Formats: sequence, structure tokens, C-alpha cells
Amino acid sequence: MQSLLVSVIMPTYNHGHYIGRAIKSLLDQTYQHWELIIINNFSTDDTVSIVRECQDQRIRLINFRNNGIIAASRNYGIQHAKGTYIAFLDSDDWWTSQKLEICVPQLEQGFDICSHDLWLVKSENQRFLRRRLRSRSVSLPVYDDLLYNGNGLLNSSVVVKAEILKQIGGQSEDPELIAAEDYDCWLRIAQETDKFIYIPKVLGYYWVGGDNISNPQRLLVFSNRLYFLYMRPYTQIHKIEPPVWWLYCLSKANFLIGNDKDCQHFLLLLLLRSTDLIVSIKVLYMLIIVLMRGTFSLVSKKI
Repeated sequence: MQSLLVSVIMPTYNHGHYIGRAIKSLLDQTYQHWELIIINNFSTDDTVSIVRECQDQRIRLINFRNNGIIAASRNYGIQHAKGTYIAFLDSDDWWTSQKLEICVPQLEQGFDICSHDLWLVKSENQRFLRRRLRSRSVSLPVYDDLLYNGNGLLNSSVVVKAEILKQIGGQSEDPELIAAEDYDCWLRIAQETDKFIYIPKVLGYYWVGGDNISNPQRLLVFSNRLYFLYMRPYTQIHKIEPPVWWLYCLSKANFLIGNDKDCQHFLLLLLLRSTDLIVSIKVLYMLIIVLMRGTFSLVSKKI
């Protein structure tokens, strides 16, 4: 029996120093019935030459200008995909050799989307002090779980049925959802199906070696966008408070930007909620710093 084709979608821009590693992790797969669609945002480094050196007919490189919207690149790749399943792999991440062999049977057994854990690494050969970046098992109904408990799926871990992705129209290209387009995608999939499966194994690596830059302004923008799209209608219907993770994101974003008035507002709301110890410590730390900054500002004005 012929195994089902997996289309791997890989957006890239100037990742010539990373992309060879990601491609090799495909070539090393024990499940070999895949195609790799690389959506190149007109890189100006050696990305194209490195891809062409692979000389594997399963690898296609398509030039596409995404105008800063990475979801547009992924959607363009999805449009060109021939597979029954779609897998996402960022060009600076990579997989273990058994990733597809373990994930595909879960979908063949009736699930629509699966995810797993990744190692968070800063160097390619890192063996010690690496952190396990966890996806998580989601409870039914999945939409409620994802909305109230936050994103439970890591983008470079996901394999999903192509028909489901096409049914929801792919990932959102809303510029206010940049960096949260994957979470938005899982939410919209969860509105169509509860057939999510979490594999509690580490089957890949998430790279934080220098290109992943924190952007508090972006965090603030997409947190507000997610609120108006999903959380406000959900909390109004169910007459419940906004989720803790969302309040924390807004607190952290405003803290990093220096918007102390709004930060203090969200921190005080968090203090009234039941949170785990680590979150409580972070909340108290930010609140102390915000109060100290406010005191220092008042003293400076008097001087």
C-alpha cells in the first residue's frame, strides 16, 4: 500500500546559514513519501544556491514576495501542495529522523491535526541545558481549551490534513496577527473539528540562536486583535473573565514598552486571579518595577 504524501511548507528569507540543516532533516526522515515546498521571499544571500545543491526532485523552490506577511508565504505553499497532509517547518528549525513516521499514522487513524514537543536550542550540537518546548494535550471542546488556556501547538511540530487547512482558508494574512497567525489558525481549525492529538515526544528542534527577536509592540497588537476576534465574544457569551494568559501577555507587552499605566492595570487584575507560583512571582516583579519607575518619575519632576 502506497504511503500518503506529506507536503512540507517552509517559508524562508536569507536563511542560507540555516536552511541546509532543515532540508537535511527531511532527507534523513525514515518516512520518505514527502515533498518540500520552499517559499523563498527573494533572499539575497546563498539560500537559492544551497537549495539547488540538494538535487532532489521532491524539493521545489518557489519565489514569492510576502511583503512581511509570513502567513502569505505559507498559504502560497499550501496552494501548490499535492499532499494529503501538510506539515510546517520553519527554515531555521529542524526535525528528528522519525518525526513523520510517528506523526502520519496518527492522522491515518482518524485525527485531523497532530503536534509534539521540540527542543529549544541555541546551538546545533547543544546537549546540555536545553529546554523542552512543549505542545500540550487539549481537552474537549478543543476551541474552548485553546482559547482559555492559550496556544497549545508549536508551528514546526504540526502536521494537519490538507483538506482542513483549505476548508478554513489557510493561515490569516491579517497584519495585526503577525507572530500569532499559527494560533489563530489552530483556533479556526478547532471551530471545525475536535480531532486534535498530542504526541508527548520531542521530535524536533526550535532554534533561538539569534534571529528570533522579541517584539513587545507586536505582542501588544496581536493580543488586542485576538481579544476582539475571539475572546470578547467568548467571555461575553459565557459570562467569564478574560483568560490569565492573555492578561499576562498584555502586562508583559506594556511593561517592556514602558506603558506603566496600562501595565499596572493588567497586573492588578492578575493579582485578583488564581495563577501558578511562577506567574505570580513574575507579576509581583513587574508590579514592583512599575511602582518604582512611577516613584522615580515623581521625584524627578519635583527636582
